[in-house]
Amino acid sequence: MLLITIDTLRADHLSFAGYARQTSPNLDRLASRGVVFERAIAQATRTSPNMASLLTGTSPLTHRILMARSILDADLLTWAEILQPEGYATAGILANPNMGSNFGFTQGLDHVTEVFDWDADDASVVVARGLDRFRQSGAR
Repeated sequence: MLLITIDTLRADHLSFAGYARQTSPNLDRLASRGVVFERAIAQATRTSPNMASLLTGTSPLTHRILMARSILDADLLTWAEILQPEGYATAGILANPNMGSNFGFTQGLDHVTEVFDWDADDASVVVARGLDRFRQSGAR
């Protein structure tokens, strides 16, 4: 299973979703081979509450993450914590400091690589740096 999240991405500006310009060739290829949800509803208008909902399957009323820099309660199970006992190796490459390990969003991940590089002007730079650090760690 691969979960890719992109903060503040507008679906109406993606090529595979009908945007006239070719803006997302890599996502277009991924979308052609995967599942595309055309009607998704966010749980909140901010990143932290939405990610908490995505990772725990609960609403902001349950996980109580309402703004950035909130700490996810260790008593809430994340998808990674559910997959681990089933034999899945779990890892995360994070580029948003509000989703970092100090806020509890990495619960259940066997390996975490945090790439907080505000100088990177392209997501591919962040991904490449994250994958390099991940490989150097010896994790698989």
